[in-house]
Amino acid sequence: MPRSTAALVRSASLTAFLSAAFAASSGCSSERSVSDTVDHWSSDQFVPVTDRSSAARNAARVLHVADQHVEPPIVLQAGSVFTVIFESPDASSRPIARVPQGGALSVDIKSQFIRVPTDALMNEATPGELIPTWLHVTAGSVSGWVSARSMTDPRAFALRAESLVAQRRGALATAATAGTAMPSLAASTPAQDGANYRAADRVLEVAAKPARFRLPGSDPFAWSGRLDGLPVAGAGVQNLDKTLAFEAATLRERAVTITQPEQPDPKSMRNLMLAFTDGIGDDAIVKVAVDELVLQFCRPVPIGAAEERVLGRECLAAWVGTRKMLNFTNPMAAYVNWVGNRIAARGSLPYPSLGLAFVVVDDDSCTETAAIPGGPVLVTTGLLRSLRNEHELAAVLAHEIAHVEERHGVALANAAQGEHLNAMLQVFMLEQSGQLDEVIAAGLTDVPPELQERALNEARTRLHAFASEGYPRMVSAVVAGVRSPSAGDEVAADLRGMSLAAAAGWSPRSLEEVLSRSCTPGSHGCCAMADADRVEQSHEACELLPKAGEGTASAASATSKPSPNAGKAKAASSGRAAESPRWERLRQLLSK
Repeated sequence: MPRSTAALVRSASLTAFLSAAFAASSGCSSERSVSDTVDHWSSDQFVPVTDRSSAARNAARVLHVADQHVEPPIVLQAGSVFTVIFESPDASSRPIARVPQGGALSVDIKSQFIRVPTDALMNEATPGELIPTWLHVTAGSVSGWVSARSMTDPRAFALRAESLVAQRRGALATAATAGTAMPSLAASTPAQDGANYRAADRVLEVAAKPARFRLPGSDPFAWSGRLDGLPVAGAGVQNLDKTLAFEAATLRERAVTITQPEQPDPKSMRNLMLAFTDGIGDDAIVKVAVDELVLQFCRPVPIGAAEERVLGRECLAAWVGTRKMLNFTNPMAAYVNWVGNRIAARGSLPYPSLGLAFVVVDDDSCTETAAIPGGPVLVTTGLLRSLRNEHELAAVLAHEIAHVEERHGVALANAAQGEHLNAMLQVFMLEQSGQLDEVIAAGLTDVPPELQERALNEARTRLHAFASEGYPRMVSAVVAGVRSPSAGDEVAADLRGMSLAAAAGWSPRSLEEVLSRSCTPGSHGCCAMADADRVEQSHEACELLPKAGEGTASAASATSKPSPNAGKAKAASSGRAAESPRWERLRQLLSK
């Protein structure tokens, strides 16, 4: 694409766009999370309760805010591996069509707004303090509702590592490039020690198909499968908004353009100062050229859905390791998915970047759970044995779903220089395709011919070290954070998780009972903070949620609906006497 002056004026500034995207990052302490949550839940006006559906939205902290009509309509792309168009703004309503990653939709209504918690990175698609959780969209003859946070700005989508590598490859315009297949991210990244990628990919294969949320009268212990056969919807951005498509293409071009600086010259006053640091001559020429190339190649880019998927696969493979996973058709695994899906359907991200799946790991030796960045949630059989009823299981799963919703895994990566993950992935993909040298050479054309090979070798060494050393450090930091979340992230997930459990019809107070029995840090979410402190900090916020049974659409109420007036712990966990037939069956399965 020619870079004319008019084109640059029409396009969004790369620096300005990235600055706005980085501004969405945030984080906070556990004390601030609780304080802010209590303030907001005490003062915000939530959806009035008139029936079960509105009661569920109230518990999920959906604000009493009118729908916003978008004029003219805007265009967004599916950032998750897929999203689904529903008949109404409810994941349990009738699914109409599936939108694959990259599919563009026209948005004309924003609906069901929530407040972004201070601890969360939940405003990636629609920046602001209040964000919609549902969007009304059209795709050709199809119209309906999609999860807002499964979508992304086409300009951000254009800056994915795969897009930038494709742009770099296209700029080479060589016969070798034309005949070389685009390498995949999964095949390009280096394997980490102890990671079980085969097991991780089996989970992701299931997660890559839409979960079923609409299962009236289904058997909780029978695997419901996934949504197959939905028609595919979505168009190219170019077909819906040519100006936006041009802006995205221009941003992508700018992101890969490497401009070499003027070379050191003893006769140039501009470069005189270089003589005091780099000297004048071949060394200085090579150093300045390589420094600039590496700096521009490694431009920071915010972590998007594509990068989150890479981190999620790494965390999943590391967490499973040598342990055995139960097949999804196993009755215990099917039941955990039955509970988890009902909670996720009430959240703000029913279709996260990797897709949704609840995995049971056959390990009685520990009571662990994990929220994998991008979607999957894992629990051990040891954890299931430690729980006393379905309300407690719902509380634990809701806590992990909240970690995924609030993108705590991405925050962990951001703290480990995650803004450079995109560039690292580009290095790996270009190395995999054997084209890194070509890309480097294209950025060193201003270097004198006799020095180009030397500059290329130095640049290759620098970029390889940047990626091969930085990537494992980042992955290790995220895996460690998933295993042992910070106190702030744990309390934040407690608060949001209690809200989601209440929205799905289970007692939000059950988490208090689980935590009160957890004497060792590391249990039930690997908390780095004493569980007693977590109970104390979350209890005040929990008191502001509707009680179980107060009109919420309850998956649990059919067989074990607790009294709305019961005590905070008694309503949640009253021992074997309160067990539902479902829970009794789970206990029988665990005893086999």
